[in-house]
Amino acid sequence: MALTAKQLTRSLEDKTVRLLGPPDAEIYMVKRWDKNEPDSPPGILYVAAPGQSEHVQGSVILTGESEIESVKLQIQKTIVRDYQAGSALVQLTQAVNVKTPMDRIAEICYKIMDNSVFFFNEHLSLTASCHGEEMKNFLPAVLSRKDTDMNTHTVFLPSNENCPVNAVAGPIRHGKELIGYLLVIAWEELDKEIAGGYFNLARSILSGRTSLDDSAVQPSEKQQFIFDLLKHGAFDVQAARERMRELNIPASDKYFVLSIRMDNDRDSFFLSSPLQSLLKTEVYEYDHYYIAVIGCPIKQKITDQTYPKLLPFLQQHNLYAGLSNGFLDFASLKQAFEQSTTAISLRTRVSETRIRFCRYEDQILSHLIDMAHQRGMHYELFCHPNVVYIKLYDEKHGTEYLKTLMTYVFNTTQHAITANKLFIHRNTLYHRVNTLKEEFGIDFENPRELMKLRISCTAYGFMGKMEHVEDLFGPLN
Repeated sequence: MALTAKQLTRSLEDKTVRLLGPPDAEIYMVKRWDKNEPDSPPGILYVAAPGQSEHVQGSVILTGESEIESVKLQIQKTIVRDYQAGSALVQLTQAVNVKTPMDRIAEICYKIMDNSVFFFNEHLSLTASCHGEEMKNFLPAVLSRKDTDMNTHTVFLPSNENCPVNAVAGPIRHGKELIGYLLVIAWEELDKEIAGGYFNLARSILSGRTSLDDSAVQPSEKQQFIFDLLKHGAFDVQAARERMRELNIPASDKYFVLSIRMDNDRDSFFLSSPLQSLLKTEVYEYDHYYIAVIGCPIKQKITDQTYPKLLPFLQQHNLYAGLSNGFLDFASLKQAFEQSTTAISLRTRVSETRIRFCRYEDQILSHLIDMAHQRGMHYELFCHPNVVYIKLYDEKHGTEYLKTLMTYVFNTTQHAITANKLFIHRNTLYHRVNTLKEEFGIDFENPRELMKLRISCTAYGFMGKMEHVEDLFGPLN
């Protein structure tokens, strides 16, 4: 790909220059203007001082007399660099056609881009890189940029104070199928036009491959067994138990699946090892989640306090975790995984960002209501008529009896906790609770009615009728 006079001029950002002649002329050579030298054929870019401009034919860059040699040298380096990149692009075409391993492909792409190169498969797992060991510290920061849309087009990411590198990133497709991503990271500023040209040519060539996964680590027998259970479940429970014994998977009284969604932000691709240390169990990457299968005694409960470092870790990396209901048989792994991911999605109905860890067992009622809603039943149809009346009363009079009711019910009718969460004096709470009893007919002493109130409050919580409702829900976080 020959550079144009305009592209070469733009590569001289630190110099004071002016381009004369056709900006789109392709340039293969640079010379200092010499009035004694006869005119040369097209493809030459001359460097001259302003006073010589009337004598120069074709493409010329004007600069100060003292800058001519340095400008010429800089342009020469860029032209040589372009020639080397062009040669490497030919190499890349040959390598793709003969199914060269991805590590070798990465080396060729490094020659093209002259910067650190990373390949990811379609699941955003790193499959190959070149000259990029020092850059891995910055990959999370680069990939977590909010303006990245790696599924649709090439994106340039500028450096900032938190990440002193910039990047160009984009998808690679074989036909219509997404097979992976190419990411190039540089300490210096990338010229968007020149770098983008190399980058898009390389991606076009790489689209001739059917996969970028040939250098990825193949799963072990144990991993494959777990992946099969996660995907298909177990058709024969006894056979699944026998396979567990063969693979030395320890048997436990009960199990949980902890899932951590890794597709919200781009800084979650290299966290498998620290998560294993934190959870003290094996962690697998499956379907854009980190998965941990936790076995424990029947009496043990798993909460966010079981792993005290988990919440700070999730917050640091902008991740969200869901824990399944406990299950007694390993063959139930598929259903448990679905519960854990459902817990994460239900969390977003209450809070977009604040609740990082949620248990499915705390959200079973919410899930049942949500499933019924998806079948066409409006949330308010689940509500006790007195609670609906309270909502309408609040809307008419500007009161907060529904908010008080929800907080009181979700915190097991404990006065001190409810008053603290509502930021009101305990006497004020006593007055509101008495009003709920006397004016609205709420009977907090009746266990069956309390259950109906909890269903009503859950429905209203998921309707988004309350601001900061995550502060009212007791068990979700």
